[in-house]
Amino acid sequence: QTGLDMTKLENNPRMQAAERERCAKDFVYFVSHYIWTVDPRIEDASKREVLFKLWPRQIELANWILERRTKGQVGLVEKSRDVGISVMFCAYALHCWLFERGFSASLNSYSEDKVDKLGDPSSLLEKIRSTIRKLPSWLKPKGLNEDRHLLHRRIINQENGSVIIGEIGDQIGR
Repeated sequence: QTGLDMTKLENNPRMQAAERERCAKDFVYFVSHYIWTVDPRIEDASKREVLFKLWPRQIELANWILERRTKGQVGLVEKSRDVGISVMFCAYALHCWLFERGFSASLNSYSEDKVDKLGDPSSLLEKIRSTIRKLPSWLKPKGLNEDRHLLHRRIINQENGSVIIGEIGDQIGR
């Protein structure tokens, strides 16, 4: 479904390393090939999980996020529902978590269930955990153990020391 021939990558460490390097260098490529989302509008529940296909405005957002970080600038995104902004920011956090040593991100909301509710694909950290589970083994951190590293309100990359945490509170963002 990604457009990649995963069977060729399956047993070829050289191709896996090249693919991993491409993902590390190109956030939009990584999102387009490895990020999944749930589309509740699809009637058949077994088919609701779909590869995240970027619209042109989402590619613009991805580039804007990267530019803010490169320039050390803050930014604000006003969003409406159902345009994939939360998925994009979760994907960005996951990308950095996978490929940057010592990266730390905090995903926040006033409600714990919105930040992290195990098994609920609408919560931010569960979106990330779900995507990690779908990654090919060669793209996951070496030694990843779901019980020790994909915790409630904390996702740990033991290979490079990166972490994504979820924070809650009625004053978050003020």
